[in-house]
Amino acid sequence: MFTDLLSGFWSIVLVILFFGGSILVHELGHFWAARRRGVKVERFSIGFGPRIFSWRGKDGVEYCLSWLPLGGYVALPQLADMSGIEGEAAGGHEKLPEPSYLTKMIVFVAGATMNVLFAFVLACIVWFKGVPMGEDMATTRIGYIAPTMELSDKSKVESPAAKAGLRVGDTIRKIDGVEISVWYELILTMMTSSGTTADGRPKVELTIEREGKLMEVTVYPQLAGHERDRKIGVSAGYELIVHTLTSGSVAEKAGFLKGDRILTVNDTLVLQGFVWQELLEANAKNGLSVRVRR
Repeated sequence: MFTDLLSGFWSIVLVILFFGGSILVHELGHFWAARRRGVKVERFSIGFGPRIFSWRGKDGVEYCLSWLPLGGYVALPQLADMSGIEGEAAGGHEKLPEPSYLTKMIVFVAGATMNVLFAFVLACIVWFKGVPMGEDMATTRIGYIAPTMELSDKSKVESPAAKAGLRVGDTIRKIDGVEISVWYELILTMMTSSGTTADGRPKVELTIEREGKLMEVTVYPQLAGHERDRKIGVSAGYELIVHTLTSGSVAEKAGFLKGDRILTVNDTLVLQGFVWQELLEANAKNGLSVRVRR
């Protein structure tokens, strides 16, 4: 329960951080354009609501840090009366000339332009640096083959993968000649494949790697789920690694060590936590022979 609460708290913090940051970048666009076009900037606030502290810079702008961390705002009294939200201005702006139509448009558009530029910079960083991805998403290695599949009409049939003779540990390299390298590519390519048999059944040609050799396998997907997507009944594999050991547990007594990589259970290749759990439950009263890499 505490873990769930902590996870929820950090989710809220991240939402505030990124949502607030997006607004702040937007307002920086207005601020920069207003200064460049000679429009009076009364206040630039990070956050909303009552001020924590503020100071007036040499440029005459009041800079504030406020209590509600949801972005911020720029007070531009020549363009809009926002006193109800931003508070009363220091005065004097009514004597300033009204900005031209071009100036107004530049200041208004600058906010959205800054958001687009900021998003582009972030996208470039992500493109070059990459994003964290779990092993199950960074592979096309099969970790589990469902014996049956439930179709859209709730009926159950033998899964296409099991019927075609696919095995746990097989790596799918191509679907209908299209190379794939990560699991979401496998899902999308399978869904968008259009091969059919003479009688109209879905059909795909898989190039798989098994024990270092490439093989061609024909599989006949089933239309499953609410969207009637092409599926064959497989899920991704990943390595099982012992991270912690409970003192006095069966695992500790059996000789497992932190960092052990589980390979097989009773000579069955294990590449998923779900399969591991199934084997433990099926052999609750019997011994298990587990092979690990240490």
